Amino acid sequence: MVLQLDLSGNWLCGLDNDGDGTYTAEGITAIANAMRVNGTLTVADLLGTQLDVVSAKMLAEVAKQKGVSLCGIRRDQTTADFSKQNLKLPDAILLASDLSQAIVTGALTMLSHAQNMLEEDGTKAICEALEQNTTLKELDLRGSNIGGSAGAKHVAKMVGVNSGLTALDLSNNYLKDEGVSAVCEAIQSNKETKLASLNVSENGIHPVGAKSLAAMVAVTGGLTSINLSKNDLTNDGEDMTGLKELVAALGVNGAMAKIQYVLP
Repeated sequence: MVLQLDLSGNWLCGLDNDGDGTYTAEGITAIANAMRVNGTLTVADLLGTQLDVVSAKMLAEVAKQKGVSLCGIRRDQTTADFSKQNLKLPDAILLASDLSQAIVTGALTMLSHAQNMLEEDGTKAICEALEQNTTLKELDLRGSNIGGSAGAKHVAKMVGVNSGLTALDLSNNYLKDEGVSAVCEAIQSNKETKLASLNVSENGIHPVGAKSLAAMVAVTGGLTSINLSKNDLTNDGEDMTGLKELVAALGVNGAMAKIQYVLP
């Protein structure tokens, strides 16, 4: 018998009695103890339960020992959509626990975490879990407040070693030149990358970032689709160098089938 537990959307922590940002955790401790002793529990959904970071980390540690999903992901599930749920850092810690366990998410090929509140630490947690995950193919982080260029560096570290992803959506995250350059350089350096589709629209990219994109496009033969819409790749027409390099790179990359660029 497989036991599933859905507590999503409940307030599981107690009160912050001393105002230090931590909460009494009787309910969380009870759940952790139940996971330790219950051999049939494989799926629990604790997303949106207003955990603090300490409680989330404690649950993640137990879940990894017992092979339990903390985000309601069944072991045969191939897609998971957690978009628009106002998920924050503690939720990202729970999701990272799931993504780090092949027994839990080995069948998962598509994940959307769009329009949530990851911030830099949440982005780091998820990306670290994905560094060794070779089964996830599509990752959607559009509008997820990944932490701007700082969060982009954690994405870059992940795509620099990940050999499974084929589609990555980072649109509307304000990566700026620094962030998109870090991601592009990491993709460019990864000889095992399978990335075919990249969306970096609405990210405040200017000519410097366009040059990094061009360098990546020129050597990433598997990349067939890239969305650059609603960026300012030419500084309002004053600097065409990045765009020119990007056009030249398209002549080198014979696999590129679609490039999308709509002015901001």
